[in-house]
Amino acid sequence: MTAHGVLLGRAALEFSRTVPSAFKRRLPPLPVTEERRRDPWVEEFFDWLDPVVRAGQGLYLWI
Repeated sequence: MTAHGVLLGRAALEFSRTVPSAFKRRLPPLPVTEERRRDPWVEEFFDWLDPVVRAGQGLYLWI
């Protein structure tokens, strides 16, 4: 699993820990690739998000 997948899994677990059961979510398995590509935008996003989550705040993404 990529580093980003680990971070997403942790975020989903923390989200599910704090919401009523009807809203709990589990991250589906992410495909494993031979080549681990780095995405600067995604890395920058998680760098920005990390202090927010550590401060006990959340972020809702509407997809």
